[in-house]
Amino acid sequence: MLWNEDLDFEIASYNNHHIDTIIRGIDGRQWRCSEIYGHPEVGQKRHTWTLLRRQVGLFTYPWICYGDFNEILNLNEKTGGNDRNLSMVADFKEVINECKLSDIECRGYPFTWSNRRFGPHFVEEKLDRFLGSQEWEVGGIELIAYNLDLWCSDHSLVMLKMQERNKGNKWVVDEEEVEKQFCEYFAELFTSTKPTTDHISAALSDLGPTVTVEMNQQLDNPFTVEEVFATLS
Repeated sequence: MLWNEDLDFEIASYNNHHIDTIIRGIDGRQWRCSEIYGHPEVGQKRHTWTLLRRQVGLFTYPWICYGDFNEILNLNEKTGGNDRNLSMVADFKEVINECKLSDIECRGYPFTWSNRRFGPHFVEEKLDRFLGSQEWEVGGIELIAYNLDLWCSDHSLVMLKMQERNKGNKWVVDEEEVEKQFCEYFAELFTSTKPTTDHISAALSDLGPTVTVEMNQQLDNPFTVEEVFATLS
């Protein structure tokens, strides 16, 4: 865990599967930040959920809980390999609801981990994420996560951005802020999710041809003298 020297950083508790911290910013704002490494073994996952439940009532600060939870929240967060255990997914959802945490929107590629294999054995999952407590919404702070490519690891680097919510959808008039909003909007709009060949094939499988055989034959016919004359005249 790394932090900026401008922050007042206090470690409240830690073990091999979590680091719980209290952070005080230069503006006086305080929040709680818990890094989690979930047990990868199916039989041990309950210990991760027990840890989260025990952490809930320790502090009243706005809470960010993040890390590699080694579990998905929805079945569409995995592609390839064997089907995920539905009860494990349900347990993860249940503990998040009990802790009154919400999954923070993550922009970019939808998966954060892969087994780095090729062909039919390739598996991708969204194991890394940020969760936020309700206090952030009440405090007018918008939280957005970004999934960044990291080719040197089997996990992606997920970054969290905190910003003041634009209250009342007010117009932005500052020239630099307008430029920033413009660039961010179109960068997100045209950012590719880097689909694989299998993803593209699956998306196109139900699309029928729009050019019929008759239309294709007509397009392949040689130009007539009359057609050339009509075009040039």
